[in-house]
Amino acid sequence: VGRTRTPRGSQGSRRHTTTGTRPRRATRVPHPEEELEAALLTGSAILDIPPPEPLIEGWLNLDSVAVMYGRPKGGKSFVAIDMAMCVAAGRRWHNRHVSQGPVLYVIAEGVRGIGPRVRAWSKVNKHPVPENLVWLPRAVSMLNPQWSGALASVAAELQPRMVIIDTLNRSMAGGDENSSKDMGI
Repeated sequence: VGRTRTPRGSQGSRRHTTTGTRPRRATRVPHPEEELEAALLTGSAILDIPPPEPLIEGWLNLDSVAVMYGRPKGGKSFVAIDMAMCVAAGRRWHNRHVSQGPVLYVIAEGVRGIGPRVRAWSKVNKHPVPENLVWLPRAVSMLNPQWSGALASVAAELQPRMVIIDTLNRSMAGGDENSSKDMGI
């Protein structure tokens, strides 16, 4: 830590185009060692990290990962839709405060069954479907780096408060959701 080094990559190189536009500076990707060194904290600096911020009070925090599991046909999708709609709408979820914001909902199975569920939620809650709730009606293979990377890019652009992947099983084709190895990937 603290030493100076020449960064790896094409520092200062320029790309020229044939269209006559101004040359753009090449983007340099930091080396993993540089990223780790930049993230180091010393002494009491660890105390400055803010505490977890709730997404759904008492249930989910922002910047966290959670898995909802239960028996088949046990209502998990209903609960996930309810959470998504409440977060997107900024409505309390079962009397718990939510941090309102956009939601990305990946519908990996049962696409045709989502509409009636969303319509029912809207009717019971007397609230229109929030426009900041974005639906992706297809499975995305989370074990395939190209597809998971593409989903990450879409999410980075949307900046959602919450991402729901329903169902995990359909999003891990060829993997085992009960395997710590596959879940780690």
